[in-house]
Amino acid sequence: MNELRGDADIRLTAGSATLGWTELTGRERINVHCGTGGIDILLPAIETTVLDQGFLPRAKRITTHTGSEISGVIGIGTFDIKHWQ
Repeated sequence: MNELRGDADIRLTAGSATLGWTELTGRERINVHCGTGGIDILLPAIETTVLDQGFLPRAKRITTHTGSEISGVIGIGTFDIKHWQ
Protein backbone atom coordinates (compact mmCIF):
# COMPACT_ATOMS: atom_id res chain seq x y z
CA MET A 1 0.00 0.00 0.00
CA ASN A 2 1.41 3.34 -0.94
CA GLU A 3 0.73 6.95 -0.07
CA LEU A 4 -1.86 6.33 2.68
CA ARG A 5 -3.13 9.62 4.10
CA GLY A 6 -5.06 10.31 7.27
CA ASP A 7 -5.88 7.53 9.74
CA ALA A 8 -5.48 3.82 9.00
CA ASP A 9 -5.53 0.74 11.19
CA ILE A 10 -4.29 -2.36 9.36
CA ARG A 11 -4.45 -5.78 11.05
CA LEU A 12 -3.15 -9.05 9.63
CA THR A 13 -3.13 -12.43 11.36
CA ALA A 14 -0.53 -13.81 8.95
CA GLY A 15 1.23 -12.42 5.91
CA SER A 16 3.10 -9.24 5.24
CA ALA A 17 2.45 -5.55 4.77
CA THR A 18 4.56 -3.12 2.78
CA LEU A 19 3.72 0.55 3.26
CA GLY A 20 5.48 3.28 1.31
CA TRP A 21 5.49 7.03 0.93
CA THR A 22 7.35 9.40 -1.37
CA GLU A 23 6.19 12.31 0.81
CA LEU A 24 4.79 12.56 4.33
CA THR A 25 2.48 15.52 4.91
CA GLY A 26 2.07 15.35 8.68
CA ARG A 27 -1.52 14.10 8.47
CA GLU A 28 -0.59 10.40 8.54
CA ARG A 29 -1.66 8.37 11.58
CA ILE A 30 -0.99 4.80 10.51
CA ASN A 31 -1.03 1.68 12.69
CA VAL A 32 -0.18 -1.76 11.33
CA HIS A 33 -0.32 -5.00 13.32
CA CYS A 34 0.86 -8.37 11.99
CA GLY A 35 0.71 -11.57 14.02
CA THR A 36 3.14 -13.63 11.90
CA GLY A 37 4.95 -12.40 8.81
CA GLY A 38 6.61 -9.11 8.06
CA ILE A 39 6.23 -5.35 7.96
CA ASP A 40 8.24 -3.17 5.59
CA ILE A 41 8.02 0.62 5.83
CA LEU A 42 9.49 2.70 2.96
CA LEU A 43 9.94 6.38 3.81
CA PRO A 44 11.20 9.44 1.97
CA ALA A 45 14.69 10.67 2.85
CA ILE A 46 13.57 12.94 5.70
CA GLU A 47 14.46 13.13 9.36
CA THR A 48 12.61 10.51 11.40
CA THR A 49 12.69 9.31 14.97
CA VAL A 50 12.25 5.57 15.53
CA LEU A 51 11.31 4.14 18.91
CA ASP A 52 12.06 0.41 18.90
CA GLN A 53 10.46 -1.57 21.72
CA GLY A 54 10.47 -5.21 22.72
CA PHE A 55 11.50 -8.46 21.15
CA LEU A 56 8.32 -10.57 21.04
CA PRO A 57 6.14 -8.83 20.14
CA ARG A 58 8.29 -6.20 18.48
CA ALA A 59 6.94 -2.68 18.24
CA LYS A 60 8.24 0.38 16.40
CA ARG A 61 6.93 3.93 16.32
CA ILE A 62 8.12 6.36 13.67
CA THR A 63 7.57 10.09 13.96
CA THR A 64 8.62 12.86 11.62
CA HIS A 65 9.32 16.54 12.16
CA THR A 66 6.15 17.29 10.17
CA GLY A 67 3.97 15.36 12.66
CA SER A 68 3.38 12.04 10.89
CA GLU A 69 3.12 8.96 13.12
CA ILE A 70 3.49 5.43 11.82
CA SER A 71 3.50 2.55 14.27
CA GLY A 72 3.54 -1.18 13.99
CA VAL A 73 3.62 -4.36 16.03
CA ILE A 74 4.71 -7.78 14.83
CA GLY A 75 4.42 -10.99 16.82
CA ILE A 76 6.85 -13.21 14.90
CA GLY A 77 8.72 -12.05 11.81
CA THR A 78 10.66 -9.10 10.46
CA PHE A 79 10.06 -5.39 10.80
CA ASP A 80 12.17 -3.23 8.47
CA ILE A 81 12.28 0.52 7.95
CA LYS A 82 14.01 1.85 4.83
CA HIS A 83 14.47 5.32 3.34
CA TRP A 84 14.25 6.03 -0.39
CA GLN A 85 17.59 7.11 -1.79
